[in-house]
Amino acid sequence: MGSSPASSMEGDRHAILRHMFDKELMSLGSSIYQTIMWHMDGRGVFSNPRAVDVQSLYANLREIVGPHADMIMDMVWAGLEKQHGARDPEKKQSLGKIAKWLDEKGGAA
Repeated sequence: MGSSPASSMEGDRHAILRHMFDKELMSLGSSIYQTIMWHMDGRGVFSNPRAVDVQSLYANLREIVGPHADMIMDMVWAGLEKQHGARDPEKKQSLGKIAKWLDEKGGAA
């Protein structure tokens, strides 16, 4: 039995986060995506795609798009909820929810 691409990533939350981040940035347009990724690559944010530092990702995103960084992180969190069953009932910013989700062990991804 084959596994879907999504299920093959279930064990690696950092890869899932990177995929969701890329997907949400692409939804904003190719030139925006390329500009943000150029900045992130220049800062080494994704130098190790299996160990995404969400705080560094957010700080660099905020440098580029200012307060819109929160909107992008909200979009990423919504995608994680919808496509990977991520849950966090606490009322806090998406950045905190994503960081907590990355640190969870053994939970449903």
